[in-house]
Parts: sequence; structure tokens; C-alpha cells
Amino acid sequence: AIPPFREMRAATSASALPSCAHRPPSARVLEPSRRRGRCLAHRRPWTASADADATSTWRVRQVYGDGKALLDQLREVAALLEEGFNAAGRSQKDLTNGLVQKVRWSGGNFVCLVADDGVDGSELVGACDLTLLPASGPKRSREGLVDRVPSRLELNDEDDFLYLTGMVVPPRMRRRGIARALLKRAEALAPKMRGDGKDAPPVCIALHVSADNASARALYESAGYVEVAEEGAAKEREGGWSFPGFGGRGGSAGNGVLMVKRLASLTSS
Repeated sequence: AIPPFREMRAATSASALPSCAHRPPSARVLEPSRRRGRCLAHRRPWTASADADATSTWRVRQVYGDGKALLDQLREVAALLEEGFNAAGRSQKDLTNGLVQKVRWSGGNFVCLVADDGVDGSELVGACDLTLLPASGPKRSREGLVDRVPSRLELNDEDDFLYLTGMVVPPRMRRRGIARALLKRAEALAPKMRGDGKDAPPVCIALHVSADNASARALYESAGYVEVAEEGAAKEREGGWSFPGFGGRGGSAGNGVLMVKRLASLTSS
């Protein structure tokens, strides 16, 4: 199981931020782009590699660290979200606070992935995140569309599932395989994640995508995701903060499509 984060004393205090994620034994310590500072990784690794597949143009790595090093990385992800969803009306500061809240709310069951060109310190070109959630019980999500996922997918009470959100690539970098590289890394991590005290992996990865975002829907469909239902408003609330949950162009309001990929299809592919 993934060890839980230490409890934060203040949501946006760098000194109070928990150690985020896990550094694999073979991974180099990677500094946030344009910022210098040692990332202190968790001492219990759970993923085999931090780098993207060797055949990919893009390196995908897991955000991790302590204090200011972690906060700087979350600020960079927020900057990507602000650019990618530039009409959503949320500032970089608000988005950073939202990410910090997601870390705090999800504990050790939250993974943030970022993409760059493979050069340490280079600009981030994409990001996404995964949250491991139980289908039932006191720790299940009560937030908007996510709350309805277990019933929409007819999950058993004892099941866990992964919810993918925050998939963002700046407009100037789209159609270069970055989102596909992020998705591939997320799917590689999925079978390794475990809920608290559980031996069984999550049963699926679920996500919402804007009904009018044809290119994103085509990406997920080509990766084996199946459309389940069309529903609700185009903004999610994650951990008490409004987020551009399923990436409508510019974050405009509209319907979202629930899509799912079963874990069995990941482990057999």
C-alpha cells in the first residue's frame, strides 16, 4: 500500500507540505524547471521507473518532494492548467491552492504526473493526475460527478477505482503525443496502486471529458476507453476547490462524458 502523507498544518505553507509520492531506486532527483532546489523523495518506492518509455519523445515523471520543492512543482502544474484552460476564470494562485488541497484531501492516494522533453530543468509541456478512490465508505468522494461514478459503473462496495483529471497540454504543444505519453504512464502506474489496507488493485480508470472536445474523446477512445454516460456541468470540485475537471476547450460550461477503462484490459495488454 502507498504510505499516507504526513498531515499538513497549513494548506499553502511550503514548510508544511507533505512528502509527495515515491522515488524509484533508479530515478535521478529532478529539479523543478526554472527553479533550483533539492526534491526530497519518500523513502519507500512503489513504481519501477520515473521516466517515460524509452521510445517516447517525451519524459513523463512523477511529482514528488518536500516543502518548497513540492510547492514549486505544483505551481508549475497550476501554470499549465491556467494556460490550458485559460477561459475557466481561475488564477494560477487559485489553481495552486486547489492542487495543494487535492494532495491534502487524497493523502497518499494522489499521483501527479508531468511531461517534459527529457532535459532536467526544462519547461513542463503537460500534466495529469490520478486519485485512488473507494467505491463506498467514509472515504468515498462526495464531489459532484465523481460521487456518481461508482453507481454509473456498477462497482461493488469493496471496489476501488482511479479517477483521472487535470489532463492538460498547452495549446501551442498539442498534437505532439504528449497527452498520449501521460496517459500511458498513468496506465502503467494504475495496477501498482492500492487502497489503505487492501491487496486488490483498482478495478478501472474513470474520467470525464467535455462532450464537445472531439479530439480528447478520440484520444481516449483510441486508448481503449469506453463511453458510459453523458452528464452534468463542466466543472468539478476536487477537495473543496473548483477545477477544470474534464477539459472543455477554454473551460466553458457544457455536458461531460464519463469514460472508463477496466484494469483487466491494462494488465492483459
